[in-house]
Amino acid sequence: MSKQIDVLIGDNSINFGYVCSRALNSHNVSSATVLKDGIDVLNAIITKRPKVAVIEYNMPHIDALGIISFMKYFVDIPVKIIVIGTNSGEAFKTKLYESGAEDYLLKPFDISLLSDKIINLLEISDNDDLNSYSDKAQSVVDEFICEIGLPLNLKGTRYIRKALTMYIDEGSMQAVTKTIYPDIAREFNTSPANIERSIRHVINSYWSRLNREIVEEYFGGLAYEIPTNSAFISTVGYKLKKGCIKTYAK
Repeated sequence: MSKQIDVLIGDNSINFGYVCSRALNSHNVSSATVLKDGIDVLNAIITKRPKVAVIEYNMPHIDALGIISFMKYFVDIPVKIIVIGTNSGEAFKTKLYESGAEDYLLKPFDISLLSDKIINLLEISDNDDLNSYSDKAQSVVDEFICEIGLPLNLKGTRYIRKALTMYIDEGSMQAVTKTIYPDIAREFNTSPANIERSIRHVINSYWSRLNREIVEEYFGGLAYEIPTNSAFISTVGYKLKKGCIKTYAK
């Protein structure tokens, strides 16, 4: 599992990403850079779970608004996002703030200004209660989903994410079996049957396309047999729970 960082910079160029990272390091702020591509940035946010992310508005594949919306409706990771760009329109900036962006910087700008804004957001983040056991559980689950290759845009994956988190929080499959589908259904305003069906669809349709190394690590000799919903949740949940306990204990 990846170690959490303070800041993710959605640009690994020498002229910006490297300079920004060095400036943050001088303030003892841990950071990482990633290719300026929406998909790469999204995956990095999910796996590295930064407290703050600095991203360009216009990126290939997914723009900043797309990433903010995805985090809000599909993953719900508490990352504070600073967007940078060249659009100076007030309507544009208002739309960004309303979508959930923490700040917007118009290019060009001084790196020291960006550093000051990041440090301020980190101080706010450190005062938030983001270190509960449930947050650790969610972090472990999110990294697993990204690493194994479950499709992030499907409802079934969102339901699997919730089910695995419930397993870790409750402690055993027996504890969640009777309520898992009804509880998730109430949260997502749908029926228990639809929850079961959506999870089954993801497992059946994508089993052969998942990261085989990760699948074999979790399922061993049963890696090539499509598991039932409960077998998938209990097998993965048990191992993720052990990882979550180790992370929480640090």
